[in-house]
Amino acid sequence: MNLKSGPVSSPDVWAEGTRDEANLARAADPEVKVTTTATEQRTGRRVATENVATAHLLVSSAFLALGGLLTILSMASISFIPLSGPFSYGRLRPMAMLVVMLGWLVPAFAGAAYYLLPRLTGAPLFQPRLAALGLAGTSGLTLLGVIALFFGFGDGVEPFGLPWYLDLLILGVVSIPLVVTLGTIRNRTESSVFASLWFVMAAVVWLPGLALVSALPNLASIGRQLQGVVFTTGFETLWVMAMGFGVAYYVAVKQTDNPLANRQVAKAGFWSLAFAGAFLGPLEVAFGPTPDWLDSVAAVLSLALPVAAIATAASVATTVDDDWTDAARRPALQAVGYGLALSIVASVLSVFAGFSSAAALVGFTAFWDGIQFLVIFGVGGTFLAAFAYQAIPPMTGREISDLGDAGRQIKLVAWGSLGTALMLVIAGILSGFAWTGGSYTGSYTDAGEGWSQSMALPNVFIGLAVLGALVTFVGQLLFVKNVVSSVTSGSATEQEVLVYTTAPGDEGGGA
Repeated sequence: MNLKSGPVSSPDVWAEGTRDEANLARAADPEVKVTTTATEQRTGRRVATENVATAHLLVSSAFLALGGLLTILSMASISFIPLSGPFSYGRLRPMAMLVVMLGWLVPAFAGAAYYLLPRLTGAPLFQPRLAALGLAGTSGLTLLGVIALFFGFGDGVEPFGLPWYLDLLILGVVSIPLVVTLGTIRNRTESSVFASLWFVMAAVVWLPGLALVSALPNLASIGRQLQGVVFTTGFETLWVMAMGFGVAYYVAVKQTDNPLANRQVAKAGFWSLAFAGAFLGPLEVAFGPTPDWLDSVAAVLSLALPVAAIATAASVATTVDDDWTDAARRPALQAVGYGLALSIVASVLSVFAGFSSAAALVGFTAFWDGIQFLVIFGVGGTFLAAFAYQAIPPMTGREISDLGDAGRQIKLVAWGSLGTALMLVIAGILSGFAWTGGSYTGSYTDAGEGWSQSMALPNVFIGLAVLGALVTFVGQLLFVKNVVSSVTSGSATEQEVLVYTTAPGDEGGGA
């Protein structure tokens, strides 16, 4: 059986091919919200595809609000607020990372995958109950991890600092999107392979791979350090950017009804990301205790990361074409534009830090924290806004509650995260100069006066970064408010309902 949705512009595809655009079941009364999909009607499943995706969006939004608050507190504790005990920086930072990455970004992008998969494969979502169990698992582990860190039961290993047995449980829950995706693709009836689907398939494979590397026990100190940086940077590129690029391709085609342009450029972007994504981690600890050859290999392969971002941006931009002029009235399209621009900025900054002279200057400084903030909150936040504003109306039968707030939220998140990143980047460069020139300032022979003077200016920029993070946080709260109000009380609109049609060679067969 073939599962089709409403009008889908054909060809965000690698190969030539078209899709059936005719099969959309609508509610007889547009004021009545439709909550039962054909998937439920056919199989009797209690958890429908659309309900699962909506639940992921809502739950992850709540963790976004908490994670944004914890991030601001952890940043402020460096310069402004002398916190100690459970609220010290050493505990606030891993709590913030856990809530933001596992509580927000994993389920949010998993929900995006569950929304996209039936529309890109022509098959019903495989085991939606398992997908719902994954959401419960990530949420429960996030809360359990925060409690453990609050009471000092962490092990101090980046990024989460959780005991090894919780790392194993995390590996289990982040593998669930892989199982659901492969099960859905196995039953696909759509002959074309869409560009969005390549990024979704790759991301759900890469994420548990990164978690497996992070969970390996009993490594030496150098290995533990590499575990942390490889997982963190790999999460940023191979999960956040990969899923974001997949969302961008889907939104560009759906918002404009234009076929995907430059399929070969899109391929180049995909493979560049695949080769470059895992090698930013060693650059963060270049000139440290890691082998010299690893620094060189990581620096060379990371050069492909800007290629991935620029190629994706070029392919999406030419697909949207003249419709960019109307982006101000289409928040999903506007969010895609900001997300692609921020991806390019983050990629270029990362490659700059990979050159030997720059790596010796900015390694182990706030420079890399700036890139991390930009990717997680800027790139991740804008691409997830694109998904939410595209998917909520067809998924729930509700209009976006406030399009004005949607536009303001996107700009606050984009400019706030960019400003925060640039302040941290500048602070990192100044710190690097202070460290390398410390032996000439008299700080080691005098009473530390030269050292304190040289570090005063970086602290100013870290303080400015906190203000940028506050701007970002306001945008995040607007996003949460808009998502919740849209899903619960937005004006009724036509809902896209997934329905079965008979596929060639499958007459009378099961789904």
